[in-house]
Amino acid sequence: MVLHSRRREDYCMWLLAQLAGLIVIVSMLIPDVRQTLFSIGVIAMVFLGIVVLCVVVFALDRAATREHDLKVMTGHAFAPSIGAPAQKSNEAEPEAERTPSQ
Repeated sequence: MVLHSRRREDYCMWLLAQLAGLIVIVSMLIPDVRQTLFSIGVIAMVFLGIVVLCVVVFALDRAATREHDLKVMTGHAFAPSIGAPAQKSNEAEPEAERTPSQ
């Protein structure tokens, strides 16, 4: 069964290679085909550039939003983390052990 699917994949790759070779030969002989392929390549490069730009902007937006959400949750940027233990109050200490604040 595995050999059968592998043969099919090899056959498809062989057909794609033949098609690419045919396009290369035709583009050498007919200038209009060459110009069309060049135009398609330029359009593809512009599209790829737009996609990369959108991914970068999306990543920067996610990072900025994440920082903003952390500031909103904590109150300010330098607040202790949410998981920090609470400090003990002095109410449990006896009166004699407290030091006077002056």
